[in-house]
Amino acid sequence: MVRLFERYQVLILFVGITFMGGLIHFFSGEKSLLLQFWSALDVSFAVAMGVIAFLAYWEFIKAEEEIKIYFDVEEALHDTGLSLLRRDCTRSEINGILTMPLKDGLRFHELRYMKNRALLQTLQAIQKGKENRLVMPMSAKEFEQFEIT
Repeated sequence: MVRLFERYQVLILFVGITFMGGLIHFFSGEKSLLLQFWSALDVSFAVAMGVIAFLAYWEFIKAEEEIKIYFDVEEALHDTGLSLLRRDCTRSEINGILTMPLKDGLRFHELRYMKNRALLQTLQAIQKGKENRLVMPMSAKEFEQFEIT
């Protein structure tokens, strides 16, 4: 029962407030102080919900941004031609997408950056909107396994 309430608490609260507003409107007169207070509260809730909806939409748009992937091979930046949506920038997606530009078409053999804590910090920064690209440092030997045109 508690889990059910937790899951639907916003809906229950919305229905409860709407019902309460209907009761106040029905049982009080047009010039009632309670009805005037409720009307003012209603307008402020509408404005607040508009602001919250705008912020949610802004976050949705930000999650749809394209994040380009670059290889930093000994201080030389190479564009891979690969990109992900910001919301899809996870370690598993990076692992999957890195198999696309391989010479042998299988799986990359060794990439120290994938085992590095810096990757997780970079991915968190991308997901929070603080970074707009993924730059993966690697050695020339590691770069040899990829086919970048």
